Amino acid sequence: MYIDPHVHCRDGKQSHKETVKHALEVCERAGVDAIFDMPNIDPPIANRDTVLDRLKLADLSNSKVFYGLYIGLTSDEGQIREAVSLWKELFPRVVGLKMYAGKSVGDLAVIKYEDLDKVYKILSEVGFDGVLALHCEKESFVDNSLFNPEKPWTHNESRPFIAELSSVQDQIGLCIKNKFKGNLHICHVTVPESVDYIRYMKNKFKELRISCGVTPHHLFLNIDMMRSDNGLLMKVNPPVRDSLRQKTMLEYLKCGYIDFIETDHAPHTKEEKMGPPYMSGIPWLNKWPLFVDILRSKGIDDNLISDLTFNNVLKIYNININKTENSGKYYPEYGSEVELNMGINKIKIGEKEVMPFTIPSGIITTHIESLKKVMSEISEVGIITTKSIGPEPRLGNREPVIGGYSPGCLVNAIGLKNPGADEFAKSLEGLEVPEDKFLLASIFGKNSEEFIFVMKKLEDLVDGFELNLSCPHAKGYGMQLGQDPEIVKEIVSSVCSNTNKPVFAKLTPNVGNIGEIAKAAVNGGACGIVAINTVGPGCYSVDGHPVLTAVNGGLSGVGIKPIGLKCIREIREAVGDDIIIIGMGGISDSVDIKEYFHAGANIIGIGTALTGMDDRDLKNYFSSIVNDLDLDNGEDNASKYLQNIDMKYKKVEIDEIINGDCDYKIFKTKNKLKSLPGQFVFSWIPRVGEKPFSVMDDDPLVIGVLERGIFTKEFNKLKKGDSFYVRGPYGKGVDVPVGSDVLLVGGGCGISGIYLHAKYFSKTSNVTVFLGAKDKDHLVYLDEFKKLGRVFVITDDGSLGDKGLITELFKKVEVNKNSYIFNCGPEKMIEAVMPFEKKISDDSRIFTSIEYMTGCGIGLCGSCSDSKGRRTCIDGPFLNEK
Repeated sequence: MYIDPHVHCRDGKQSHKETVKHALEVCERAGVDAIFDMPNIDPPIANRDTVLDRLKLADLSNSKVFYGLYIGLTSDEGQIREAVSLWKELFPRVVGLKMYAGKSVGDLAVIKYEDLDKVYKILSEVGFDGVLALHCEKESFVDNSLFNPEKPWTHNESRPFIAELSSVQDQIGLCIKNKFKGNLHICHVTVPESVDYIRYMKNKFKELRISCGVTPHHLFLNIDMMRSDNGLLMKVNPPVRDSLRQKTMLEYLKCGYIDFIETDHAPHTKEEKMGPPYMSGIPWLNKWPLFVDILRSKGIDDNLISDLTFNNVLKIYNININKTENSGKYYPEYGSEVELNMGINKIKIGEKEVMPFTIPSGIITTHIESLKKVMSEISEVGIITTKSIGPEPRLGNREPVIGGYSPGCLVNAIGLKNPGADEFAKSLEGLEVPEDKFLLASIFGKNSEEFIFVMKKLEDLVDGFELNLSCPHAKGYGMQLGQDPEIVKEIVSSVCSNTNKPVFAKLTPNVGNIGEIAKAAVNGGACGIVAINTVGPGCYSVDGHPVLTAVNGGLSGVGIKPIGLKCIREIREAVGDDIIIIGMGGISDSVDIKEYFHAGANIIGIGTALTGMDDRDLKNYFSSIVNDLDLDNGEDNASKYLQNIDMKYKKVEIDEIINGDCDYKIFKTKNKLKSLPGQFVFSWIPRVGEKPFSVMDDDPLVIGVLERGIFTKEFNKLKKGDSFYVRGPYGKGVDVPVGSDVLLVGGGCGISGIYLHAKYFSKTSNVTVFLGAKDKDHLVYLDEFKKLGRVFVITDDGSLGDKGLITELFKKVEVNKNSYIFNCGPEKMIEAVMPFEKKISDDSRIFTSIEYMTGCGIGLCGSCSDSKGRRTCIDGPFLNEK
């Protein structure tokens, strides 16, 4: 029976090296019963979302191997407390905490002595008594400039053993100082000096719980071996040491001075090891039985081996793990992790090699914040396609701009909404595009001159261009140009003759000669074709009313896949094998992707299938798509992330209008709409428009409408007995633990957004409500709020409550520490109350809903992206800084 309590599984951005699923399959064949995965990946495993994402990847593997996970620590108090809380909640899946006393990936580094002291102090305060695993290398002794890749053994000089020993001494000292009650585990000890110090302190301070582990490379490899041609393959952190220390470590293992073996499994490709960036790490999972045999050959008996590879781990971690069917067995034909290359290969575009996936123009990556987020967090998406940019700003069509006419099928007419070339160029300034990403700017114009104008504005900021010759619902643009081969050739030729950047032509399927048009684009100089754009336009109606304000729109989703495949085949036949084709249209799983590859596509675009996916599901979806294609075993894990979002419109009747003489009216309907606190609906009046509104109450449905623009002005003209339509609810609902203290802060029409919170939370928690408005007429639902908790009000004019801003209430009203806080109101109000709230609770308990422009409600249009790239309609609307 083998447990490997220290591994670095790859996935996501590093899925070309390994995936979690693949690692667990290797374990099954190598007879490994359990692995404990480290948190220093990108993004690091340090909060609830990243923990749940990682555990879900393991769960999707359906492996019998136990998968445990560490949560990484930072010096942030809120993060430390959240990590402990997650450990308590998810143990044994979360096996312990990990701290890097030295530089690591992302923010997982606690280097300063005062920060280390702070970590131990907080862990002691909260009563953490689990395993705290430590990477000990003191930064003040590390000098990476001493490493010479032509002399791999110099890595030992750049990270000398004193860096480890000094750090071990610091950690144990802080442990004693702060009366730490957990188990301090020193990972991958490399030298006997560290083991001697650990043994000495354990004997001196009997109450200390300290353990240490050693890796196979520190038992079997040394710097003399690194003088070979393959020396860089042995580069690890911390480094292998001299032969004398290596042999002594093996003797210490025999004597029982070391608690267990941990491989520090960390696969890289050979190219990454032998050339820049000369990665550190060795893949070990498949070799467990081999080095156990070596231990036996060194005179270590089976009883001690059992302790080193299984029993001591169970004891130290206080965990129970069952044997797998293959426990202790070995299947050598399975090979090593690095040798098992993934089936999805990168593709070269211009000077870059990138993963062959993109999200089509106009979906998610429509604003710079969401573009950055996808670029940095979804490794599988190699081509980042912008929304279509024209020479001048366009407001686009009024909502509704999207509708769901059938499951998995959408109709849209955005109307080429964009900020214009000048403004978009400003937003791209300073953007650093990684070498493994290709930034493809989608551009449009009425003629060659306009295309060239936009191209020149963006040329120095992007990697290439997609010429939108296919939009079906903007008069004078797109499809109206792209139906004529001669016009297509002329526009493509004009752009290509004015830039050295790669140029793609995006074509419409709404022609009978798409092969001829593609050939014309290639003859004009295009390096590739993007196909297809939406089909149509078509009209979707409800009760005889066209849903889209523009009436007609382009069709997308599963229903257009046969058209897309037909077009790709015709294009490939027309342009030959050397032209890149980005295929899209109705793709949702690996089966669809294979069909597009077989039809002739090189790169895959996935759009409508992403409907309703939050950030976590989006990342897992693309990762699973690649896994499904790599393994090619008939499994379809990616489809588990597809969302069945309700896009149907429901007709509701107004039963009562509250505050009818004010411009802020409350509409109570006769209809129920089961919703959670924080969710919202789109309200639609045919031929007028639609806008999102918070669900103020759900039984019956109640919404608050503040008159602001054309739609709300018309809405507020509705009378009792009139009807309108709603779709939803959308957004993530929120909840708090039973018995919590809750503070609800509502300003202006944001009052509508917190009443349902008060109604739900007051059943099991203590609710306090702060309400602010410009005058008493805008303090709505006051009597209902007072039935649910303590209520404090303030108005700008003093007509009800105190006179002033809502921040004054924080100065006068005592709020319990560590309350859960929910804010809903204007951005300026949120900014003003935040300093007061941070004195009450840490960031993880403060949630805000700011009024961002929400266009679709299903996470596709990207118009509601916040400053961190989060789509508030799908990841929110109530979000916190974490």
